[in-house]
Amino acid sequence: PSWSDTNSVTLIMPLSMYEGDDSPDLLVKTDSYQKMKEYLDTNELEYMDHMDQEMQYRDMVTMVNVFSTGFIALISLICVCNVFNTIYTNIALRRRDFGMLRSVGMQTKELYRMLMCECLSYGFTALGCGLPLGLLGGYGIYALTGSMNDEAYTFPFMAVLAAMCIIFAVVLASMTYAVSRLKKDNPIDAIRMENT
Repeated sequence: PSWSDTNSVTLIMPLSMYEGDDSPDLLVKTDSYQKMKEYLDTNELEYMDHMDQEMQYRDMVTMVNVFSTGFIALISLICVCNVFNTIYTNIALRRRDFGMLRSVGMQTKELYRMLMCECLSYGFTALGCGLPLGLLGGYGIYALTGSMNDEAYTFPFMAVLAAMCIIFAVVLASMTYAVSRLKKDNPIDAIRMENT
């Protein structure tokens, strides 16, 4: 090696080592990373610190993960509250109808079964809209970032299964709570009640 005016190292190598690259890299391994870095900084040598780049990349990935997890958690809580409020309000507004059905002989179990079928239709409708959009969005993100890490696309079975379970659990819980409030109603009082 010889020293140039810019304090960078110039290596003289055979042409066969270039293999088409204009500027081949010289990788330096050291047992004392800090001492090597101080030496290079002190002598104002040009170098590329792969370890520093790796640490910056990891910090950036961690920051993106934290923000995306927080955003997903916030959106999920808003969705759960929205589903709970919609189902509870829907059943509360139909108290008069349910009171009439119970007054003509519909048992509480039959009312509960009817509402469970309604709950299943809500869940399947949500999955029918949400899953295709979510899978398309996930594949779109993979298509944008997959070329960086050369990984094959894998279908997220566990995430889809977890989403299905959570959707049905939220709808079932909100329906169960609303029905438990209906059980306490007297059918005659529910019929007399005027919706405002």
